[in-house]
Amino acid sequence: MNRIRIHVLPTSRGRLTPVPRPQEPLACAFSPRPCSQPRLEGQEFCIKHILEDRNAPFKQCSYVSAKNGKRCPNAAPKPEKKDG
Repeated sequence: MNRIRIHVLPTSRGRLTPVPRPQEPLACAFSPRPCSQPRLEGQEFCIKHILEDRNAPFKQCSYVSAKNGKRCPNAAPKPEKKDG
C-alpha cells in the first residue's frame, strides 16, 4: 500500500519579525578595477583612492623615507585655508 504524506509548513506564530539591516555603504567609484572598500562620507572614493578626486580635501602625504627616499602613498587631509 502507498501512504500519502502531508507536509505542513511551519507557521510564523511566536517568531520575531526580521529587523531591517542598515543600508550598506556605497562602494568606491575607482574605475580601473573594482574596489569594494566603502566610500568616505560625502566623497566618491575610499581612503585608498581618494587622491583620484582632484576636488577632495586630501593631498598625498608629504613623508619621505630616510632609508629609501620613497614618498608615503597615503592620503592626508589638506590644511584648511585660513582667512586673512
